[in-house]
Amino acid sequence: MFQAVWAKWSQLDVLIANAGGLDGDSKHVLRHRDAGVDVLPPKPDTTCTDIDFKGIMYGTTLATHFMRYNPKSKGGKIIVTGSFLGVYGCATFPEYCSAKAAAHHYVRTAAPVFLQKENITINCVTPGPIITDVVAGISDAFAPEHLTLKPVLLAAYDHFLEDKNNVKTGQLIGTAHKDLIFWPHPGYKEGAILKWYEQTFDPWFNMIHGESSELSDAIHEPVGSRGPDIIAVKGATGAQGGGVVNVMKKVPGWKVRALTRNPTGDAAKKLAKGGVEVIRADFDDEGSLRQAFKVCLSV
Repeated sequence: MFQAVWAKWSQLDVLIANAGGLDGDSKHVLRHRDAGVDVLPPKPDTTCTDIDFKGIMYGTTLATHFMRYNPKSKGGKIIVTGSFLGVYGCATFPEYCSAKAAAHHYVRTAAPVFLQKENITINCVTPGPIITDVVAGISDAFAPEHLTLKPVLLAAYDHFLEDKNNVKTGQLIGTAHKDLIFWPHPGYKEGAILKWYEQTFDPWFNMIHGESSELSDAIHEPVGSRGPDIIAVKGATGAQGGGVVNVMKKVPGWKVRALTRNPTGDAAKKLAKGGVEVIRADFDDEGSLRQAFKVCLSV
């Protein structure tokens, strides 16, 4: 399919990874309970996982390959169709729920590197129930006020498709009847300990992927020999923020990270020449803020 698209257009801008399917058998094996201990249950049918999760990984792999060759500029958009059942779960469809949860997490986990290295954004739309041919009896299981309205579902995809600067990434948007629901980062219940777990240890990244992650918050050295603590300064190119920068860059044991919407501006370039790390951070772009504030103290 990808080759056919490329053969016709010589360009690939968007992949909507929308294919899905429900559990192919019962993982509870309730019908097998009287078979006897020596009669093993059949091997589980994992077609649902193959489509709903493995298919997404393979699809993004192929999309990345072709988007690298786009004639004007490399990159593009990937939008994965998840499900609200990947957030809350349902006993009827354990494999489907698990595969969708994996898809959600894959989007969030893969997003920083896709954007950094390929100029590809990857996001997820998590619909509520909607009448389709995938499963019979939707109108029996849900009242009309429970069903996702089609214009709302399309609006969720448009939220990412209309991102002209291609900076929104790693986001999940759900649909609940007539409302869009944004699923933010779950936060850290144990503070700094859990926050540390999601950091990219670059030697491991290099071992698996064959090159550096190039992520600004990646850890490059063993923790025992890591460098100074990082302080992120908002408004670093202004008078007040600039004053903080001037003080903190003289304090031993600290590295200053200057946050600005325009890292190519004259003020930002001046900070960079002075040895200050300059990072793009836009308060209208949650993804940029998450990157900017990783592994640092903010002021």
